[in-house]
Amino acid sequence: MQSAPGYAEVDCVECHIGSGIGHLIKSKLAGTRQLWGVITNDFNRPIQTPVHNLRPAIEVCGTCHFPESFHGNLMRVIEQYEPDQNNTRTVTILNMRVGGGTGLNKNASGIHSHVNSETSIRYYASDNKREKILEVEQHQADGSVHVWRHNDMPMPEDPDPDHYRDMDCVDCHNRPTHIFLPPDKALDRRFEEGLLDKSVPWLRAIGEEIIRVKYPSTAAAMEGIATLPTVYKERYPQFWQEFGARVEASVAPLQDLHSLYVYPEMNLEWNTYNSMIGHPTEHTAACFRCHNGVMEDDQGVAITTECNACHFVLADKEQDPMILRILEDR
Repeated sequence: MQSAPGYAEVDCVECHIGSGIGHLIKSKLAGTRQLWGVITNDFNRPIQTPVHNLRPAIEVCGTCHFPESFHGNLMRVIEQYEPDQNNTRTVTILNMRVGGGTGLNKNASGIHSHVNSETSIRYYASDNKREKILEVEQHQADGSVHVWRHNDMPMPEDPDPDHYRDMDCVDCHNRPTHIFLPPDKALDRRFEEGLLDKSVPWLRAIGEEIIRVKYPSTAAAMEGIATLPTVYKERYPQFWQEFGARVEASVAPLQDLHSLYVYPEMNLEWNTYNSMIGHPTEHTAACFRCHNGVMEDDQGVAITTECNACHFVLADKEQDPMILRILEDR
């Protein structure tokens, strides 16, 4: 697992337990239950998320991160490597409209306006994963409420109160640390860091293919990934003489990558723990849980699906975007 930048130096107890005798007692009781689960081999595999008894985010995240902070627009540069012969590097550049709350005499706007101090959002999810959202309420400071409901999934006649939730940081930032990247992004990062050699033809494609295999155990995964040189030599014999040594050197980084994110003994595979931020994938709807075009109010107006509500696309998977050269020259 990887910690997000800035969290590596934070003690685990700062987020997981909290201060005061009350939280200490709760943590000891929870620890006793977890210890008994380990002794009796009675616990979920994988660990279920989201954790429904977390302390409120304002008590955890809010000690350092303040909802009223205004961040404005932030630039995000995403490097990707295509699964082609040249492992072609492309760059996507987004001008993220992070915005924020009402601090510094700013009006709440952008992505972080979801948690500004002048409004609050409550939603109803029909599943424990909080993926299937049926209703969204936006409560204004003047007491008025704006409601959107899912067109295709009606609310139950007798809604379960436990399925309502006040939106906070972790509804989007559900993996602020303990990050499990999907295989494509994990590989892109290794190429970007220079741990995998992008000069080796087809390494991006065959690397993803071999780490995506569902292995029965960690030991089997290490053995399977170790066959990379044999598979590569059979499939691309024309490149072996020049690149064989570099293919063999790629085995260890791929094994390390797999062991970082995949734990077969815990039934923890690729994409078990997904980030709720961003565009939908085959594994999660992410932001499109609500911003999907089918959550409408009583006037038939949907929650916005406008791309520019969250970001401006300055470059989309370009090999040499002009905007990047401009930024690097500044």
